[in-house]
Amino acid sequence: MDQAVLTLLIMVATAVMLLLELIPPAATAFLCALSLTLSGILTPQDAFKDFANINIILFGAMFVIGHAVFSVGIATDLGNLIKKYADNEKKLVLAILLVAGSLSAFLSNTSTSAIFLPLIIGLAAGSGYSKSKLLYTMMVAVGMGGSITFLGGPGWLFAKAQIEASKPGTLVSMFEIAKVTLPLFIISVIYMLIIGYKLIPNRQSDEEQEFKEEKATEIPAWHKKFVAVITLLTVLGMLFSAQININAAIIAVIGALALVLSGVIKENEAYRVISWKTLFLFGGILPLSTALEQTGAGEMIANFVLKIMGGTTNPFIITAVCMIVPCVLSQFLSNTTCMAIFTPLGISIAHKIGADPTAVIMAISIGACLAITTPIGQPGNAMIYGPSGLKFADYAKPGVPLTAILLVVSIFLIPIVWPFFG
Repeated sequence: MDQAVLTLLIMVATAVMLLLELIPPAATAFLCALSLTLSGILTPQDAFKDFANINIILFGAMFVIGHAVFSVGIATDLGNLIKKYADNEKKLVLAILLVAGSLSAFLSNTSTSAIFLPLIIGLAAGSGYSKSKLLYTMMVAVGMGGSITFLGGPGWLFAKAQIEASKPGTLVSMFEIAKVTLPLFIISVIYMLIIGYKLIPNRQSDEEQEFKEEKATEIPAWHKKFVAVITLLTVLGMLFSAQININAAIIAVIGALALVLSGVIKENEAYRVISWKTLFLFGGILPLSTALEQTGAGEMIANFVLKIMGGTTNPFIITAVCMIVPCVLSQFLSNTTCMAIFTPLGISIAHKIGADPTAVIMAISIGACLAITTPIGQPGNAMIYGPSGLKFADYAKPGVPLTAILLVVSIFLIPIVWPFFG
């Protein structure tokens, strides 16, 4: 069987198994990587190299820091403090949506998620509100807020570069994308406040029970001060990682290591609080992206997109097709990967139908950024998977209706903001 076709079959089978959860999702991810290896599509090195992905290192380190913030009582104190001002659940949800969303517009989505993870856990502990609901709310805020500028993630910068490459001499403003994505973010905030928050299941994770046991332990006074300082320095370092030229994951590792070496967190405790199922899920799925590129399966999908269009010049139909295909795929691949695969193909699509490449690339990129219905599409989605206690299918309950709304609005707005023809 052709390797590209086999890759697509593995992708579909993996998606179905993840949705049904007949076996643990992390085991499904491993089966995906093993299938790609045993079928000869990827070498063992390529299939498992993503377990050294820098995002996985960041996830692990932030789980340790987040546990420390919780176990010494800082998280609870923070939750109680904010509860004084956000004196009801709706105000707290609005604050998370606006603050996390605004920050992610100018920072990496991954870094923003890592910064907010321990803070949200603390807010939930101090307020008594659902941790799973607040973490999913944060995930949506970061995912959609990160699309307001081209600074929200590497995929957006790649899309910007493709637009500029398609039009030599053209410079695209960092805020160009906001013409459509800012309205999408506002709609997301309203949706989460009125509808979405109610649809998120209230789950309790395994980690939550462990944290409760830690609270009963006597904590030395200096531990709280030390954890506060390390957490603050870690957050500041991640905020200014570009300026100090140190990767955010390295900064997080330094912070986690300081907690272990100081004795605030025991070595075995650090291993225990890491959500391994999150790391295994993320690392096991990433090789699928490599396979799509190497086998040409991604190009097959692009050709399929052209076939669906059938030579139409209706800008709304073109927008719908260019958005829906990467939108669906980005639920099971990283949105960055989808942008990397589809935006170069978008230029070819634009040339074949005689359209402005900007419009096609924007449609593809915005479609790919609507990755909020599974734990896979964005690093922030995966990061909350273990701590929130949410199941794979739980992401879809609030995520699918929101994605449908944002797709409809985008299909209407994109051809108006960036005309395809003329």
